Amino acid sequence: MYMKYLPPLLSIYLILVSGSAKGYFRNRLTAFLAADEFLKQRETLIRSVALDWSSRLGFFNAMFTAMVSVFSIYSESKSYEWAVGTFLVLLLVFIPTFWWIMGQEPDEIAARKMARINISPARFCSLILVVINLILIGAIAGAHRLTP
Repeated sequence: MYMKYLPPLLSIYLILVSGSAKGYFRNRLTAFLAADEFLKQRETLIRSVALDWSSRLGFFNAMFTAMVSVFSIYSESKSYEWAVGTFLVLLLVFIPTFWWIMGQEPDEIAARKMARINISPARFCSLILVVINLILIGAIAGAHRLTP
């Protein structure tokens, strides 16, 4: 019964610990670039671009996974109306976020802070993914109640 909650809970956990992976990446990149003075001078740009694309890819992968998992969540209960409704909610979040992300320059998501709130766009995307996974947890709980 609780195994159904494992994918979104694991996703939230991975989002929360992704800062450790970014720290590891920074250290590895610094060590790698130390051998080449030309590249070392551009370390900030290289790091920002790599972290930016990592954030973009991670966000898109997580959103596609969430949208596809909706149908497996509701498959047992045969509540296809709820599946389509939940899918549409996720799609309504994904589409504007997709265009917002794609409108950013290749290094902006990881490198800069947003104007109104003092967090990076990458962190903002992570917060959106936490909310999406909380929606999935709610969907799992709701589907469990719908199952005869």
